[in-house]
Amino acid sequence: MGDGLIQYYRIGPYTFSEIEQNPQLKQDEFVLISIAPEEADKLPELLGTSQAQLDSERLEQLKSILSLDEDTGNPYFTILPKVMHLGRHVHFVRYRDVDRDANEKAVTFCLAHGKFVLMASGYIELEQIRRWAQRGILLTPLDLADIMSLEVFYHYQTSLDKMESHAFQVEKDILVGPKVVHQIAIMQAHREVMAIKKSINLHQTVLARLSDIASRRSIPDELEQTVERLLGNAQTVHDMVENLRDAYQTAVQNRTNDIMKVLTILATILLPINLLTSFFGMNFVNLPLIKSRYGLVLFYLASVVIGIAALAYFKKRDWLFIWHRNKV
Repeated sequence: MGDGLIQYYRIGPYTFSEIEQNPQLKQDEFVLISIAPEEADKLPELLGTSQAQLDSERLEQLKSILSLDEDTGNPYFTILPKVMHLGRHVHFVRYRDVDRDANEKAVTFCLAHGKFVLMASGYIELEQIRRWAQRGILLTPLDLADIMSLEVFYHYQTSLDKMESHAFQVEKDILVGPKVVHQIAIMQAHREVMAIKKSINLHQTVLARLSDIASRRSIPDELEQTVERLLGNAQTVHDMVENLRDAYQTAVQNRTNDIMKVLTILATILLPINLLTSFFGMNFVNLPLIKSRYGLVLFYLASVVIGIAALAYFKKRDWLFIWHRNKV
């Protein structure tokens, strides 16, 4: 059995079992070693290689990667998919996994002859690996690497599906009335879909490197088709987000136009009344109705008539129904 943070599993055709350290392996079998990231110092021992056989500079870089102190140089995510050569027939691989809410976790492991050292499994459960093994699809460590990449891509698709549903809801809300929260949601969705697009492209590079390591001519067809389909779906969601941004800007402009229309209508109604007020406010003696006991009443009546006439004219021109777009 494993000692504390290290667990050993035998994987072969239709088999998955926990075992003692350094077992005798049959053909088409390999060992899965699950360790905590802080146990990276034990990699040479676990892989069956001496410290001298592994690149010491790369090992130090690996420790930085596992502690997430690495600068990715990318504004969209902190976990960078990559492949790193550690020594002869020993390679470090990292995938970027996400959940439905686009929260990222790393899937990190080392590949060696007959050994797969898993240091972080992201959102992939050990029970899933057990099921894959019992289906007979895991014959080599590279098979497990390929299947785990497919699972990561499935998580990407789940996240894209949620983004698409959220985009439809935001679009409906924008039609009712644009708000600042919609703009924030659009910016967040744009950031998430861009992160997935860039992450898929980087994973494609990682898979190509793994194919070179395994002396395969190309990425397996299923993986290649999955990547192409994911890129297409990510582009579709990206286009939806861009359309949402345009729809939000249009809705804001329409709302601004409606506000200006209200102000224009009010100004048009009040302008004649202001003219009357200015006229009777002049400092002349012989002004009409100045000394009449009904002058103030007539002034108010004239103001009301002007207001009603203006409203009737605006209604006839269908200028009063400024919110009709939101009701359609």
